[in-house]
Amino acid sequence: MKTRHLLLILVVVSVAGIVFAASSYRKAGTSGLAHATAVQQSLVPLQRRVQVVCFTLYDVGIYPQEARATAGSITISIEDLTGSSSGLIIDRLDATVRLPAGVVSKATNLLRARAELFLPAGRYELTDANRRDNRALLIVEP
Repeated sequence: MKTRHLLLILVVVSVAGIVFAASSYRKAGTSGLAHATAVQQSLVPLQRRVQVVCFTLYDVGIYPQEARATAGSITISIEDLTGSSSGLIIDRLDATVRLPAGVVSKATNLLRARAELFLPAGRYELTDANRRDNRALLIVEP
């Protein structure tokens, strides 16, 4: 009889210990998760606005021939309806010189590609990498 009571007490204490340990672990895990989320949110800029400018590449040119955006992060998205372009070359146009600003590279088996660039205010010429006569203008305003 004593053995049964002792065994019953041991089982009850063991179950209570497991429940207590599990609840403590769950609370610690939740606070750690909340802390990790707070840290991740503090790393993300509060005002990060990305603009998307889309261009379509044709055999006869690039449409639209002129687009506008404001300075900052700009995603340039292309759709290649020629099926043979390798992408766009982006040059900044200054009064006397052309400066390379970026490239939108496209894989040969895909029709679409995009690249995110940080562009300050200015005028940018976009040229089809395979058809140098096909050009468009991107005006980035302050």
